Amino acid sequence: MTFEEFTVKFGVKLNERQSAAVRAARGPVLLLAVPGSGKTTVIIARIAYMLYCLGIEPGRILTMTYTVAATNEMRARFAAKFGEEYAGALEFCTINALCARIIYRYGATRGREIFELVEGQPGGGAAGRISRIYAALYGRQPSESDVRDIRTHITYCKNMQLGRSEMTSIKLEGADFTEIYKAYRQNLTRDRLMDYDDQLRYAFTILRKCPDILSELHGRYHYINVDEAQDTSKIQHNIIALLASGRRNLFMVGDEDQSIYGFRAAYPQALLDFDRVYAPARTLLMERNYRSTGEVVERANRFIEQNTGRYSKRMVTDNVWGAPLRRIVVSDMALQYHYLADMASRSTLETAVLYRNNDSAIPIIDALDKIGADYTGGPSDTSFFTSYIVRDVSNIIRFALAPDDLELFLSIYRQLDLRLREDAVGRLRQRVSGGRVRDVIRALLSDKLLGHTAVERVKALRDALGDIRSARRSDVVTAAIDTTGYGRHLKSRSADSQRVSILKAVAEQSSGASALLRRLNELREMISARAGAGKSAGRGLILSTIHSAKGLEFERVIIIDATQGVLPSVEPPGEGSKPDGRELALLEEERRVFYVGVTRAKKYLEFITYENEFGRRVGRSFPFVDAITGEGPALPP
Repeated sequence: MTFEEFTVKFGVKLNERQSAAVRAARGPVLLLAVPGSGKTTVIIARIAYMLYCLGIEPGRILTMTYTVAATNEMRARFAAKFGEEYAGALEFCTINALCARIIYRYGATRGREIFELVEGQPGGGAAGRISRIYAALYGRQPSESDVRDIRTHITYCKNMQLGRSEMTSIKLEGADFTEIYKAYRQNLTRDRLMDYDDQLRYAFTILRKCPDILSELHGRYHYINVDEAQDTSKIQHNIIALLASGRRNLFMVGDEDQSIYGFRAAYPQALLDFDRVYAPARTLLMERNYRSTGEVVERANRFIEQNTGRYSKRMVTDNVWGAPLRRIVVSDMALQYHYLADMASRSTLETAVLYRNNDSAIPIIDALDKIGADYTGGPSDTSFFTSYIVRDVSNIIRFALAPDDLELFLSIYRQLDLRLREDAVGRLRQRVSGGRVRDVIRALLSDKLLGHTAVERVKALRDALGDIRSARRSDVVTAAIDTTGYGRHLKSRSADSQRVSILKAVAEQSSGASALLRRLNELREMISARAGAGKSAGRGLILSTIHSAKGLEFERVIIIDATQGVLPSVEPPGEGSKPDGRELALLEEERRVFYVGVTRAKKYLEFITYENEFGRRVGRSFPFVDAITGEGPALPP
């Protein structure tokens, strides 16, 4: 069957660049596909072309995707377009699934017992083990947020193939990451278990040290396709290089401009190194966007071209110019949630609200729930509520409302820098346990052995607790942080200021201290229930992080919280200075995150910015929004 006969028979409609990619069946080929350019269409059409026009056996073609969902979608799309005849015989899988088969093949040929996956084991899988290790090492239970951060760091280390000395730069709040990592590795090895990152490590080692297994794979897979190559990690790219070293028929599809998973060890440098690693190789471009208006495409182009670590390419479109980008400026941060709630109650247009961190959704959900508006998406866990900032501030407020609760006081006094000696705390325990006091602060101040500095700080705390009890709306959180001394603790830890802002946003929609605590508990239960029920089928606004929205498209996109410190999260270099290599890499990934969010919009793209936070001028800046709307300077390249 000729290519022309193939396109007619199956109704395949391709532009010139797409056709070239479909017919590039042999040798190492890198296809750089801009957002909305039809990369999945090209991948499945190329597989069908290889089958029907070149006569290649389906079992010789291996197609690897980033997620199980992407694997299932690609198989379904192939079957729907080109029939079931070959769909069942083709190999669509994730890299992890292939690595699992490599490991089991090793076990079968060597007569070795293979480690089981830790996920699904009793005790909560990897998260449960990390939690128990943390508690054993530090004598306290880690929060859900702590465990999530540790798992992310472990994934990064294993996927970037870091050595022990390189791990020392990874910092945790109140814990030693290398100590936890070592204990976790020993724990898994002792119980003959592995996690998903170990699957990659073990498979890579097997391919390097067992030439018979590598040769067997070379004999089976003559053609290898890799989707979402910009999200693929360093160790995964090294595995792919070994698999492709036999026949060298590698088709890698990606876009370095859309690499936004650096925290998971995504390695876009592999795309930039493709010509060198697989020389001689071809690089093809698909630059035509079928998704967005000309206005969105042109502004996105200008924005991402500030990055230096990228190929020279320019997105184009035949779509109409469309509506201009819209910047909605509200006077106060709190008003953006009222704006979104009002929109949700009256808009019939598919609208996605995108943000950098899941925390940004909390006050939106609060506002929507209060007017009975439905929404889709939102946080998949309750880590915001278990973070140390939310925990500490909540405990400070609880203690203000329950001044006789010694355990609450003991949970917060170190963070308040009261300069209390351990003997003073011991005497306090004795007095309270004896039932002789009803007010912990009064009991402290009655201690004749308390030092002068401690007395002055405890008195200041007494006054601050009164401020908390009488405060209203966001002033409750302000009092809990600024007047108790907790703010100094946050500053010393270079704490995430966004979580403080989110707490204030929830407090702004509550009447006072007790109401805030009740509302935080209600929101936690609400989000937990929705996460436990799986993907929401509700209508209304679509709430999503930019990372979760990658690969999706929406009629209208509204991006919020694109403020300095959140997106971008890195500080800009000082005037007249240039960022160093690491700073530049972080800044360019931040631009890519914003670019991915922008290019989800089909027709309408909006940004919300604000001048104040809860009635106070805070000097927030929005450099990415300024840059893309043309209303201010961009961060320097």
